Amino acid sequence: MNLKTRQQKYWDNGAELYDEVIAKEMNGFKKQAWMKLIERQIGPTPNQAVLDVGTGPGFFAILLAGMGHTVTAVDSSPEMLKNAHKNAQAAQASIKFINSDLHDLPFAEGSFDVIISRNVTWTLRDPESVYRLWAKLLKTGGRSVIFDANWNAHLTNPEAAAKVEEGMEQARAMGFNVKESAELEKEGNDISRQLPLTFKQRPQWDEQALYGAGFKLVELGGGFDADIYTEDEQIAYGRTPMFSICAIK
Repeated sequence: MNLKTRQQKYWDNGAELYDEVIAKEMNGFKKQAWMKLIERQIGPTPNQAVLDVGTGPGFFAILLAGMGHTVTAVDSSPEMLKNAHKNAQAAQASIKFINSDLHDLPFAEGSFDVIISRNVTWTLRDPESVYRLWAKLLKTGGRSVIFDANWNAHLTNPEAAAKVEEGMEQARAMGFNVKESAELEKEGNDISRQLPLTFKQRPQWDEQALYGAGFKLVELGGGFDADIYTEDEQIAYGRTPMFSICAIK
């Protein structure tokens, strides 16, 4: 089984778990928190043409549609998209969903004002080619917005692994519970060891790659974990803080 097929199968198998996560986010404080963070990155201009890459169960796509934008959302997992359709219908959100590999997006050059993703870029098999593709798909002055973290640092750095496990132990003592099965976790780790960004220090690597892809300005941000995480999540994920990247074409 090649890596592309293996990744799709992995995300298909995790679709229900992520759908549960999204349901909690939609019905809690995280919805408003993420909308504020997104607007901070893309500005208040209404009705922008937005592409949500790796939409999963549709959380960002639904938020962006609710903010008044024209949203197209793409994912490589059919099972994720089934849940995204369901969630968009429940939210009465008008979104165009497309099943596609993230490395081969079926859009014309200059189609979008914004390309956005959350916890997606770490999964890319060839991130440099994807960043070049995003630059082509954006209009002049458009922006690519990335929210991610060095999620796989624990696989390559023993010190990071020890800190992550320490945080998880503390969080579990507070009632934090990750429902991912041991089998799915192992498969995810095995796949991650074949992905290039597992071995990079981010977002510094992304900054250089985005400039190399043709973006004119790249801005890095962070420090927003307390806005988007519950108390136990802050303990669990605090050793792997999220970052933001806004790259302007």
